[in-house]
Amino acid sequence: MWEGQPLALLQAIACGVPVLASNIEGNTAVLGKDHPGLFPPGDHRKLANLMVAASRDPGFLRRLQESQEQVEVPWSESAARELTAVYRSMFP
Repeated sequence: MWEGQPLALLQAIACGVPVLASNIEGNTAVLGKDHPGLFPPGDHRKLANLMVAASRDPGFLRRLQESQEQVEVPWSESAARELTAVYRSMFP
């Protein structure tokens, strides 16, 4: 229900991974209140709908990416590359 500095979001954004997140304070502070992948905490139906859209709608994925490109990530390029390699090894 509360998040201070959502490191997982910052890591995902730095790696170019589309983000779906609850619209709690810390997440909206990073993503912005208009990020298309936000859903109310506990709203499983909304999350499911976003997951379906993310898996089937290239336009939705593009909107997520465009929104996330506006986020300033305090992350180095080398750290992002290393984390990307870890994620890719886990989800080939």
